[in-house]
Amino acid sequence: MKKAYIIIFYDLQSPSSSEEQEIINGMSRQIGLPVELINTIKVNGPMPTSPDDHVIATCLLNLEQKNIPFDSERDQIKFRSGMGLGVATIIVEESIAKMYDNQAVVQKRRETIKTPNAPAAIGPYSQAIKTTAGKMIFTAGQIPLDPATGRLIEGDISTQTRRALENVKAILDAAGAKLENVVKTTVFMADLGEFAAMNEVYGEYFPVNPPARSTIEVKALPRGAKVEIETIAIVE
Repeated sequence: MKKAYIIIFYDLQSPSSSEEQEIINGMSRQIGLPVELINTIKVNGPMPTSPDDHVIATCLLNLEQKNIPFDSERDQIKFRSGMGLGVATIIVEESIAKMYDNQAVVQKRRETIKTPNAPAAIGPYSQAIKTTAGKMIFTAGQIPLDPATGRLIEGDISTQTRRALENVKAILDAAGAKLENVVKTTVFMADLGEFAAMNEVYGEYFPVNPPARSTIEVKALPRGAKVEIETIAIVE
């Protein structure tokens, strides 16, 4: 992630950590970015009073030395002085304000779905993500885990398919959708030789106007499952 950089010029004594933090806090308020997105670079030299060519060149040199990219057509150098601490600052804003706003918008436009009626996520993923803008729901692939125990259920492909689809159904329900809202499924199978038995159970859950589907044979599935099913749904 790109960040904003404050280049602090000081003449005799480097600002203390508390003074530096005060500068960061002040700049955070002025440019509308959280403090964690702001880094400082301290330069020992005469304190400038205006953003002349020498000051700008010094800023760019320090950015280059730290391998921080700067695009003159995209990025900006803004000059602010004072801060009540006798130091001058140059802020290099690499379009970060717009980027940060966009990230915030993305977070507002997506909702994480979580329900105890389906197996809990056992890794860095969510049971499903619902987009508030497009009204789309993307479920994580569901294998035949028992939601109560988190263990793989025993049984043939028919039994495991039913459990996987029940898990999908519970997640969709938590997101305010039904199986009828599903427009695309992907079925992963450990053995396509069991396709007919899987398909029979699958058809019970999508009896009318079934969604588009891809069925793929894979070498192995998590927990030794026979089947895994993921879906995409649309709600009004």
